[in-house]
Amino acid sequence: MNKIQDFNVILFTFLGLICYLYFEPVLHPDSLGYINYDSLRSVGYSSIINLFNKNLEIVVAFQILLTIISCSFFLKSLRSIFNFNNFSYLFISLVLIVISLKTSLNVLTGSFAFSFFLISLAFCINSLLKKKLILLIYSTFFLFIGILIRPQLIFFAPVLIFFALYLFYLTKEMKFTLILPLTLILFLVPQKINKYFNNHYNQVNISITDSFNQLMILPLFISKPELKDFYEDQLMAKLFVIAHDCSTNKNLNKRIVSEAGQNWVYTLESNSFPVKNCVNNAIDITFSNTSITEREIISKDLFINTIKAQILFEPKELFFSYYEKLSYGFMNKYYFLIFCLFTTFIFFYFLLIRNHQLFLFLVILISHLSNMLIVCLGAPMLTRYKFYTEVLVLVISLSIIIHYLNLKKN
Repeated sequence: MNKIQDFNVILFTFLGLICYLYFEPVLHPDSLGYINYDSLRSVGYSSIINLFNKNLEIVVAFQILLTIISCSFFLKSLRSIFNFNNFSYLFISLVLIVISLKTSLNVLTGSFAFSFFLISLAFCINSLLKKKLILLIYSTFFLFIGILIRPQLIFFAPVLIFFALYLFYLTKEMKFTLILPLTLILFLVPQKINKYFNNHYNQVNISITDSFNQLMILPLFISKPELKDFYEDQLMAKLFVIAHDCSTNKNLNKRIVSEAGQNWVYTLESNSFPVKNCVNNAIDITFSNTSITEREIISKDLFINTIKAQILFEPKELFFSYYEKLSYGFMNKYYFLIFCLFTTFIFFYFLLIRNHQLFLFLVILISHLSNMLIVCLGAPMLTRYKFYTEVLVLVISLSIIIHYLNLKKN
């Protein structure tokens, strides 16, 4: 086992050097926001970029180095649970390192966030093997850093609780329940830190701006003009009418798209930001000369009032629209249903068997569902948002199959 792990480290280092020497840092439309620390961005990644004086080559080199460390640590921990044979272990190693190194070339949060996610998960795996609370605390710490870099990683916080409860069941030691209050820190403290630095550097008293406008994308897209009659706040109703007229004039409305025989979810996914801009325009028209902080408060009020109105007007429409968007992340409703049925089957099978392999596979499936739920609320279902857990589900599932087929052959 040590030989194949040593080979992995050498291979990972070689591939990392190739990436660093022959590929340039890849800039994206969002990259500049992190480089200059825009109020729309989380402080974690911007702090790392500024730590290296905005030298993107050094940033990418550090991303590659952390990718090699995190993948090696995670794979070593994973094999301790699943005991993959060399062929399946090499397969999962190659797929994981190639995807991770490709991500590490981007000047975006994905590389660091994925690395800290893998490290956090690896410590969780080791906590199962060694039954030590300190390893779960380490996992919480690295997840905390990951959330500062990319808040989306909050999807993994509930999974930490699953690990803690499972370890409590195995050991009957109350100390593992200390993880429950620690997870509250993951929900509260990163927001406070972002708010402090956003206020300090951008004079914006909000943790991350434009968040509620993103949450408004789906509710606005599926809404009908009659929704205005269900608002409690008439000022918010007026704001909704302006935003709704804007999106309707662009033919970005579920009713219009569906009547044209098009897939409304695909249209929404392809035009998320034009829909969001309609909310921004409505705020500009109705509330001129307002600060960024005030605009975000207005966006929050609009979102809350819109959801309340939708629940009063068409609760089924709201629920099933979110369901269809979530299903889109799994390709369609049928694949999503299969995934849910499979996860349910693994859960009940785990209750019967109760071994570490089934538990870990189950929490990875739950992590993927949790991640998709977070993304579904606001962001489009893009690969760079889904891959954190999607990659793990695919490669571990395929490795289990390869391992099983090799046993059958022997």
